[in-house]
Amino acid sequence: MIAPDLRGYGDTDKPVSDYDKRTMANDVVIAPVDHLGHERIALVGHDRGARVGIRFAKDHRDRIDRFVAMDNIPTWIIDETYDVTLARQDYWFFTFLGEPAPRGEGRSCR
Repeated sequence: MIAPDLRGYGDTDKPVSDYDKRTMANDVVIAPVDHLGHERIALVGHDRGARVGIRFAKDHRDRIDRFVAMDNIPTWIIDETYDVTLARQDYWFFTFLGEPAPRGEGRSCR
């Protein structure tokens, strides 16, 4: 298991630029995976790491065996710009991530 911090988090360097998801995917996924000699990986990303993971999975489908994105709610900019074209670009799942929970979920079952 490799569990790196994203660029700018924890003890990583804090450069003033290059915080786009593709650059961070190269930092925290490709570099260590290549260094260890792995061809395909199971990738799990949480929160902002999930966004980096989505970018990696879209750019490197041949290197992903499986992928889990946790706690990755679309941002307001996606909500304001989302359309059929975006949905066809592998963002179809954003339409159900923002749905309200069914009535009674999270309440006592008694």
